[in-house]
Amino acid sequence: MIVPGALVVAGDADAPAVAVVVDLVEHPNGTIVHLDVLPGAIETYLALARRIDTAV
Repeated sequence: MIVPGALVVAGDADAPAVAVVVDLVEHPNGTIVHLDVLPGAIETYLALARRIDTAV
């Protein structure tokens, strides 16, 4: 589920990025999701996610 504060993968295959969902804005054509792109390589965040997943 996409909620404010969630980490998501954004971009495309050539330029993936990790971002934080800032807010959701309802629009007649759907929901607009505002993101804050995090610095650094996506691999850094994937490694962190794996460590969290194994710790739970």
